Amino acid sequence: MVKGDVVKMRHQGMRKTMGAGIVVRVEDAETFNGDIYHVMWANCDTVYWYSREELENVNKCKDGKKSREWA
Repeated sequence: MVKGDVVKMRHQGMRKTMGAGIVVRVEDAETFNGDIYHVMWANCDTVYWYSREELENVNKCKDGKKSREWA
């Protein structure tokens, strides 16, 4: 996943509550293998962070290169 991707939660209960969100920042996780994804949700005005396993990418950003440059 890259900045600009549209995501939903994998957990069905949270999926209905949170709706869709946009990845606004990707950073390297120091405490475990992988990245941390900061997501702004449509139903909430706060950015939360998640691991890859918690999110499902539903619409990839069309210009991933440009999104990474702006991150």
